[in-house]
Amino acid sequence: MTHTRLSVFYSILLAIAASAGALFAIGPVGFTAQTPDGPFFCAKLQSSGSDDDAMMLLYLFFAVPAFIRLIRMRNLVGRVEIVCYLAAVGLALTALWLAQLDCAEPLFTAFVLRSPALLTAIAAAALSIPLFLRLLRFS
Repeated sequence: MTHTRLSVFYSILLAIAASAGALFAIGPVGFTAQTPDGPFFCAKLQSSGSDDDAMMLLYLFFAVPAFIRLIRMRNLVGRVEIVCYLAAVGLALTALWLAQLDCAEPLFTAFVLRSPALLTAIAAAALSIPLFLRLLRFS
């Protein structure tokens, strides 16, 4: 696969991760937790668990390395782009971890209840990792 084509696919995945994460954060359902009585929607909590969905707004940071890659489409991956991508991945993992500390069970919400936006955000972010590593091999 050529460098330019790989850059396009990588940028598209990052844009999908950013937009799907934001769509999940502003969506009607949000995170759930597994209980013996079935799924519990964290938005019903009156305490801090009701804002767990806002953590997914951190997925918007995937737009930064996507924008950088679109600008530098034919160039090799630079240090700033590496730092931005690693920061976006770190923030995405932090968002899922912080949401889990309160009420949410992100993997239950994504894979058992099949929340399309959350599943898409996690999958796009995960699929971007091998593409990023492949882009690094061109450098």
